[in-house]
Amino acid sequence: HSVWGEMFWVLGGPVALGGWGEAGAGLPLSTDGDSYPVWTSEAPVPLPLDERFEWKLVARGGDGEVRWEGGDNRVDLAKLRPEHNSEPEISGGYLLRVDWLPDEESQLITTDTCGCMFQLADPEPGEITREQRQWLEAWLGELEAALFSEDFADPQLGYAAYMDVDSFVDQLLLQELARNVDAYVLSSWLQKDRDGLLATGPVWDFNGSLGNADYFDAEDIEGWHYENGSFPEDNPWAWCWWERLLEDPVFRARVGERWRQLRQGSFSDAALGDDIDGWESQLASAAERNFERWDVLGAYVWPNDEGSEERHSYAAEVAYLRGWVLDRAAWMDAELAGW
Repeated sequence: HSVWGEMFWVLGGPVALGGWGEAGAGLPLSTDGDSYPVWTSEAPVPLPLDERFEWKLVARGGDGEVRWEGGDNRVDLAKLRPEHNSEPEISGGYLLRVDWLPDEESQLITTDTCGCMFQLADPEPGEITREQRQWLEAWLGELEAALFSEDFADPQLGYAAYMDVDSFVDQLLLQELARNVDAYVLSSWLQKDRDGLLATGPVWDFNGSLGNADYFDAEDIEGWHYENGSFPEDNPWAWCWWERLLEDPVFRARVGERWRQLRQGSFSDAALGDDIDGWESQLASAAERNFERWDVLGAYVWPNDEGSEERHSYAAEVAYLRGWVLDRAAWMDAELAGW
């Protein structure tokens, strides 16, 4: 659905769809009084034949706010409507974002114990009813009370009664493997489905990761991102929950167990190498066009890692990525052996 003043783009992997850049870099859609609610592109779109690709529909409001459109093939949450003001309907779905703070405090849900500031993404601030907002604030308050209680590690009385713990485990491992500078405190999403637990995701914004950023020690192979001395200055309130979770030996054990499981599958050296090989091949033609257009190989472009000026080819960049990821995984193997 759309509201007055919004514009829509199709954003995706192919160059014609913006290469997952900002919304304005994708394919703009338009509509008018005769065709609404159908949105179309005014120009033909050169897309690769016989090749699968991913895309999303993105809306940008008149205030510049970007919204990712929901749907069955996107964030799979029950649709919360204005008339859903009692249980069970009022219990979901909610989509929350942890990011730079907006100008309007009305866009935020702020918790009492940690002062975590969650931005309302769906329903949006102008759509959520008073009853829904009050219900969500109270429910998050119950979650924090359980998380910071003496029984916080108890499966029935503690945080596990409110949080999808497996999703938090996976989020931590993914963010740490990539050593994402924004991990935990920025560009993070949470979702609460109807009658469901609070889960992390979808994952988003990894441009400052995988050895590609020169601050918060993010280019270093060794070290936990959450232990960085400067972290989390961008948004300290958002780290509070994670800090408490890591105080639970059972949570830490689940992290270690899940890591060892993933290392036998999608996070194995072979699987990670195959992923890199596949993307290297798929992006080869686009990479050639990219570096013809932007001559940045061998040059520092913020926030590139310290060695970026020594890599003068696409192949060298891929080799650096491959080595960094495999070395990072090996470091995590050793560190998580005792978890």
